[in-house]
Amino acid sequence: MKITALGNADRLYNGNTVITWTTAGEIQVVSPDNEVLWQLNLGVGNGIGYAQRFERF
Repeated sequence: MKITALGNADRLYNGNTVITWTTAGEIQVVSPDNEVLWQLNLGVGNGIGYAQRFERF
């Protein structure tokens, strides 16, 4: 059985981390204490191809 997992993590200036689980169709914002502060779940089969954070000007 082959399992594929894709995604990335991006540390924010306030210490939180944005985690993108691309193959699961999920994005989370997690605190330094591992508490999920925000979550978007599109469900399996609705993968997210790419996530990019933009800075405010």
